Amino acid sequence: MDRLTLAERRFAQLLPKPVHSAPEMPIEKLIAWLSDDVCPIVEEYSGRPAFRDQATWPLRMLSPGAATGERQLIEALDEAAVQRAKALREFAKKKVVWNEMVSQNPPRRALVHEEVKIDAEGIHRLKAEFCSHDYLSMEREQIDLIAQRFWADLVYPEDYLEPCGGWRSKTDMSRALAGEFAVALNPRLHPVGDFVTGCFMVRLRILQKVLHKFDTRCLLAARNIGSRYASLFRPVEQAREAFDLSLRSFNVECRTGPSVKLREACIVLTQVYVAFHPAADCRWLGLPNWLIQYGAVCLRDRLTRDVAMPDRIASALGDLRQLYMDGPPDLSAKEEAIASGGLVLVADPREVYWEGKKIDVQWARYQTRWQLLWSLAQRAFRGAAVGDLDLDDHPKSASFLGTSWGRLKTLLPTSLRKLVLPGTSKQTYRLHLEAHRIHLFETNAAGQRTHRSRFGVRVFFDHFSLLFAHPWRDLWRRSRQRF
Repeated sequence: MDRLTLAERRFAQLLPKPVHSAPEMPIEKLIAWLSDDVCPIVEEYSGRPAFRDQATWPLRMLSPGAATGERQLIEALDEAAVQRAKALREFAKKKVVWNEMVSQNPPRRALVHEEVKIDAEGIHRLKAEFCSHDYLSMEREQIDLIAQRFWADLVYPEDYLEPCGGWRSKTDMSRALAGEFAVALNPRLHPVGDFVTGCFMVRLRILQKVLHKFDTRCLLAARNIGSRYASLFRPVEQAREAFDLSLRSFNVECRTGPSVKLREACIVLTQVYVAFHPAADCRWLGLPNWLIQYGAVCLRDRLTRDVAMPDRIASALGDLRQLYMDGPPDLSAKEEAIASGGLVLVADPREVYWEGKKIDVQWARYQTRWQLLWSLAQRAFRGAAVGDLDLDDHPKSASFLGTSWGRLKTLLPTSLRKLVLPGTSKQTYRLHLEAHRIHLFETNAAGQRTHRSRFGVRVFFDHFSLLFAHPWRDLWRRSRQRF
């Protein structure tokens, strides 16, 4: 039984039926389930590039400065909101228009102070004060603020574990949190999940609501004034259409499709890992330590109050199975190999990973260097060295292998380069790396990718044949070269 299945079974035993209040939840058992069953799964997956790509999607794709298409959609929405506000402001500046809007929206009675008494029989109003309030002028000021782009940005990476970005203006960078970003008060913010995108949508919806309300008032005023102002209202309509188009594009690209569910699952499980693992390694998130600690405290506290949180975590575990569903059959093995931190070589397309990171080199351009690196890894399975005849049956010079290694080592990280040492024979090199830390993915004659590692069956036969064939093959090559 795999860990995922075990974790799902344990959850079904803990909560066989839905709970409707916090006192019904077995908090201590749930914490043990998260720590002992869920966190080990996330710890295993968190080193895999596919999982990290999904879990860090909002940080990589939406954050300020990201050179991505998704970030361009954010900036297009930002600009569209500003341009729409400017068009509304310009239209409302006209004296005839404003007078018509005032006549349609006079000041209204508003509650400004209230005192109540709460007892066993309910809530009783003791005192209430009302005054006349000019809502239209307030809305006009809001439109003017939007036209000036009062916010520093609509996306904040700090929201990843817990909403804390709020409305940060260009002049005031304080972290005061408005009520609409409180998870307990806003039903659109779930107890766990993609808070970066969620908080962006909260900001956008508020801007959209203000713009739509004032747009409606301007439209009604334009209709009452007459056809002579219809042409003046056209810029407002164009700005509205541009905003709606940008919003639709963002929703299609970033908030729909099967990838959204998988992304949400990886983010949820990462948040669980941060909050409930005894020694979580979260450096790959790229977030400051204080933010991680703050988010972990908030998430642990929410578990004791929000009955929806365990269900969302259990759902994320089920969705995690889709991580490798659409990829090549050996993708999971490749991800596991990369997560192990060893040396991973993929033949088609040529890729090299070391210590969990990809070595960003266009290996297709370096045939001899790639062949040397592959031979070093292949021979390291049995502690053997690589000679010049392993690269070329007819070496061009005595320094052929040394020159090839001198060029290869400039492409390798220092920690990997130091593991290549001179062999026992002259003009040979060997990779001083344990066999279990080497993984080779190559394509066979049928076009299928195969995985060669220290413990693979294929490796056993490969070693067996090399053990006997290699000395005789080298002897034959060298004798042929003499004559």
